[in-house]
Amino acid sequence: MKILFLSRPITNGGDFLFSERAKEILAANLPKAKITVKHVLDDMSLDFINGFDKVVIAGGPMYDNRFLTREAQPLFRNLEAIRPSIHFLCNGWYGNNINKNYIHIYSFYDNVIDDLKQIEAKGGSFSCRDYITETVLRNNGLNNIYMTGCAAWYDLDKLGDSQLKPLDFSSIRKVVISDQGVTKESQWHEVKFQQTKELVEFVKMRFNKAEIVFTFNGGIDTKYSGDFNRRICEYLTGQGIAYVDLSGSMEGFQICDDADLHIGYRVHSHIYALSQRIPSILIEEDARGGGVNQALGLPDIQNYSCNEEGDFAPNPYMLSELDYYLQELERENCSRLQAAIMRMQDVYKDVVVPYIQNVIGREA
Repeated sequence: MKILFLSRPITNGGDFLFSERAKEILAANLPKAKITVKHVLDDMSLDFINGFDKVVIAGGPMYDNRFLTREAQPLFRNLEAIRPSIHFLCNGWYGNNINKNYIHIYSFYDNVIDDLKQIEAKGGSFSCRDYITETVLRNNGLNNIYMTGCAAWYDLDKLGDSQLKPLDFSSIRKVVISDQGVTKESQWHEVKFQQTKELVEFVKMRFNKAEIVFTFNGGIDTKYSGDFNRRICEYLTGQGIAYVDLSGSMEGFQICDDADLHIGYRVHSHIYALSQRIPSILIEEDARGGGVNQALGLPDIQNYSCNEEGDFAPNPYMLSELDYYLQELERENCSRLQAAIMRMQDVYKDVVVPYIQNVIGREA
C-alpha cells in the first residue's frame, strides 16, 4: 500500500510534534505501507496524488472553515478527480470557546461541507482528537467519524508505561510554564500580559524552591505577537526566570523531560508532558484546550469567560481554580492525572489501532 501523508507544520513546535507522532503511529500500525511525506501546501500534480492508494491528512485544528476551503487546501482543488480515499488523522476543531450554544450552531461553509461529504462518499473518514470536534462533525452531517485523541498523546516508547511520574509537592525541583498562544488580538495584550504575570508569580510563590522555565511554543518574534512576547521576556528576565523558544521542531519539548510539573496554556506542552508521564495542568484558551481536557477527564480551568455571543473576557477565578486543583492533586496523589494516562492508553488500543489498521489500511 502506498500512502501520501500530509501535514502542515510551519513554525509552532506543537505542529511538528503532532506531525511526527502521527507519522509514527501510522507506520507502526501499517508496517508494510510505503509512506511518502509532503506538506499540505506543497504543489502536487493530480497524477502524483493518484499514484497513491490512500491520502492521510494529519493533525492540527484542520476542522475549520479557514483551512478547508479549496483556496486554503490545494488538495481539494482536484477533489472530483482524486482516486485514493482521503482520511483525516487526529484533527481538531478550532472553536474559540466551549459554550454549548457555540459548539452546536457551528456550520461549515456550504462548499466545505460539500467537499467533506464527497470525501466521505468516496470511502474517506474523519478521525478527531476530542468529543467536541466529533459533535461539530456530526452536527454538520458527517458520519464516518472516530475519536482517536491527538497523535501527540502517543509516544510509542511510552505506551507500555502507564505510571505517572510521582509528584512530591514538598520537593518539586522544576516547573515548566508554557505561554499563551491566542495573542493575535492586540486589544487583549494587556489583559493577557497580566494573566501571564499573575500565573508566574503564583507558581513562584507555590513552588518557591523550584527552577522555573518559561516556553514560547510558537516563537518569540512572531508576526502578530512579537511586541507582546518581548514584553513577557523582559518581565521574565527581571524575575530571573529562563525562557526558551520551542518553534521550528519538536525537539524543544525535551525541556520538559526532567520537569516535575508543567502548568500553562499550550495544548501540546500539556500533551507532550502527559505522553512522557509528567504531571501537567492545562489552562484553556479556547475549544482546543477544552476538547483535550474533556476527552481526558481533566478539569476546565479557563483563562476566559464568554458571554452568550462568545466574546472574550478574562476569567477572574482562574488562579483560584488552579489552586484548588493543585490541592486536589496533592490530596489525591494525582489520581485524576493517572486516570488520564490510562485513558490515553485505552483510546490507543481500542480506537487508534483499529482505525488505522481497518479503516485507513483497508484495501480498496
